[in-house]
This record gives sequence, C-alpha cells and structure tokens, in this order.
Amino acid sequence: PQGKNPKNMATFVNLCTVLTALWLQSPVGGKLVLPSWDGYSIYDDYDVLKFQPDRPPGFGNYSRTGTVNSTGRSYTVHVATLSKGFPSTFGFELPQGGCCHRGLTSDTAKQHNCTYATNAGFFNTNTGCCVGNLIIDGAPIQLPASNRINFGLTDDSFIIGYLTNETLHSGQPKFIQLITGAGWLVRQGKSYVNESMSVEDIPERFVMEKAPRTTIAVDSNGTLYLVQVDGEEDIKAGLDLHEMAEVLLQMGIWQAANLDGGGSSVSVYRGTVISKPTCLDIHFICERPVTSITCIKDF
Repeated sequence: PQGKNPKNMATFVNLCTVLTALWLQSPVGGKLVLPSWDGYSIYDDYDVLKFQPDRPPGFGNYSRTGTVNSTGRSYTVHVATLSKGFPSTFGFELPQGGCCHRGLTSDTAKQHNCTYATNAGFFNTNTGCCVGNLIIDGAPIQLPASNRINFGLTDDSFIIGYLTNETLHSGQPKFIQLITGAGWLVRQGKSYVNESMSVEDIPERFVMEKAPRTTIAVDSNGTLYLVQVDGEEDIKAGLDLHEMAEVLLQMGIWQAANLDGGGSSVSVYRGTVISKPTCLDIHFICERPVTSITCIKDF
C-alpha cells in the first residue's frame, strides 16, 4: 500500500493473513518439496575441519547480485560470515513449543537474541515437525538417522557428511550442534552435487528446480558462511543446486550443505528481514513459518 492511509493498511494486513492461512492449509506448502526417505546411512563418510583459534574474531554480512558463469543466470545472494568464537557464537534454534511447532524465522531469531539468522532444516509439511537429525547446545532433539547430509559442530571442529545410526548414538563425535540437510553441494573445494544425488536418493527435479536456496558452509580457513539466494519458483527465479555449488565455489567455499529452500528461504539481520522471501512461491513477499533456524549470536 502507498502512503499512510489506515484503511489501505488494514486491507494489506488482511490480505497477508488470508494468504498465509491458505499456505498453512496446503498439504504440500510449496513446490520445492523433498520426498521423505526410508532407511539410513549404512556407513560413515564425513570430513572434519578443525577450528582455527588463532584467527581474529569477526562477523560480517553483505548482500550482492551476481551472474552464474556457466549459465549466465543472475541471482541475489545474502551472506553472513563468522570466523571465530565457535561453538558458543553459533547454533541452531527452534521456535517456542519445540520441534513440532513452526514460527517465522524473524520471530525465532528475536526469541533467541540472534544477530543474524536464516531458516535451516527441512520439516514435514503435514505435521510441521522437524525432519532429520537435530542437536542444539549438546542436547539431542531427535536422531532418526538417514542417508542425508549432516552439518555439525563439536567443541573444536566442523563435521560435514554422512553419519550412521550407530555413530549418532555413540556420543563420538560429541556434537554440540547438528542438523540434517539435503545435498552435499561442495566437498573439499569441488562440486559434490552429482555424488550426493546418488548417495542421498535426491530426485533430479529437486536438484534442477530454479528456486530460492539456503546453505551452510565453511571455507578452508574455518570461516562459517550462511548463504541464501532469493528466488520465486513460479517464474523459475533462483538457482538449481549445480548453480548454487558453482556460486559457493566462486566464494572460496571448502564444504557446503544444502538446507531447506524454496519459500522457506529467508535471511534476518538484527530482527529485520533483509532478503525477499516468497512464502507462497509467487510474487508476494512474505515469510513462511518454519521449524529450525541458524543463529549467529553476540555481535
């Protein structure tokens, strides 16, 4: 709405309420829906990257536009970086009510005093409950195990990869933070999309969908990156996972895991949404209620 006409504002608020209600009643939510999986990883295959305690502490964030070299497609990306202070300065968080409740990323970020936040893990669009492994501040929220990519932190390392049920319940590695994504995008400085499609049973349509994307990554120096790309699924705006991996590699990323995307993707800085989330997968800017979020604190 233009200007400060109260009647116009009331109409706009009512429209937002109706559209959000319609999305919540949908059994699917958005187009970028990852099929559920059965079974779990039968072998451990993960990489360990030690924290660098001698690095100067630092948090930074920026937004920029760019072009994917291989396809010529444009994108807008929102990035936060954190170079030291792990694991106390970073974690995953849930909305009030826990893993089977959803809330706006901006609201959950405020509740947990996050300086910077994005949406994080996948969730069941019927029940609203978290999907995959989740450990927060050393407390296991759920550990169902699966053949999907995990991103975790111990007291001295990042751990990225596939974890068996036995390893998850052994207490070694001793995770302080852990979340499951879908798609190991970058492994040891190279695209790992094709390999992860096979290991994780990810359908090609999910990989090739042009959509908003959210990823969590680290470079070889141990700097953490939260990288989120805007998009709109109905007009095929955004990136597919091959393009996302290419953008991450251009940024110097060493390891990266794909998190929930599509209409869930959003970036929040000091309580304010700085990206353009499309919760209904159409040209309408709105946040989608989600379960877990990423959270950078104390800056």
